[in-house]
Formats: sequence, structure tokens, C-alpha cells
Amino acid sequence: MDDCPIVIAMRLEEAQCEHIFPELIDRGAVDYNKFRSLVKDVEIRWHDIFPQFQGKLPHLKNFAMGQGDWYKWHCFEERYEIFPTLLNSRYCVFDCGIGPSQWVEFGLGSRKTYCGGSGWRIDFPECDEQDMRAFAELVHAVEVRSRA
Repeated sequence: MDDCPIVIAMRLEEAQCEHIFPELIDRGAVDYNKFRSLVKDVEIRWHDIFPQFQGKLPHLKNFAMGQGDWYKWHCFEERYEIFPTLLNSRYCVFDCGIGPSQWVEFGLGSRKTYCGGSGWRIDFPECDEQDMRAFAELVHAVEVRSRA
């Protein structure tokens, strides 16, 4: 998996939500630059996903999570060279009103909180140990399978 963060919260403008995400009203509306926005928390975490990979992909014999060389366009050719790493940037926030990218990564340096417009804030998930344990179990299971 090359640069695959989980979105833990997203903010969309009300007009974007009306037809696509009608349930997106968990945190209530926030006013942001004269646009009414809605914020949704997403509860899934990597320690929920890794056991599913382990159990539901019985033929998985190679697994890595990292970041490939996207700048030289060699990422696909080098996919087996990615070292299995639990990235600090494994979670992100989608904030529709910012740029140049709406994707805000967590865990880079000391960033553990994202404060969006109009005062909404998202904290980096406090699940490092759970993620690491589930990740290590998956990597071990895949290594055992690849030797069989």
C-alpha cells in the first residue's frame, strides 16, 4: 500500500452533501467563509483494517505499507521494494475549503491536531499501540504464508 491514509474526518460544503452524503451532520454545521459546511467523523482505524486483511485475504503473501517514489514514476515497478512501515501520516482529514490540496496529513513532525475553519478541531487518533500490534500481526502472518 503506497501512501494510503485513512480519512478520520471530513468537512464538505452543504451543497456537496445534500445528494451524496445526506447523513453528514454528525458535528453539526459550521459557517466557513459564508458557506455552510458539515463535518463528519469517520471512526475506522488501521487496527480495524489490518485483521481483515489477515483474515479475508488468505493468499496474501506480500504486504508493505510505505511511500514509493512518485516523482520519478517508478512507484509501480518498485512496489516490492517498499519496506513495511507504519507511517506517521497514516491518518488524514479532508477539508473541502482549503488548498492547494484538501487532504491534510497528521503525524508529520509534531502535528497531532488539525484546526479547521470556524473552530472545529480534529485530534490525531490515540491508537499507536493498537495499530502497531495489528500491523505486526499482519506482517508476521504474511511472512509465514510467503515461506510456506
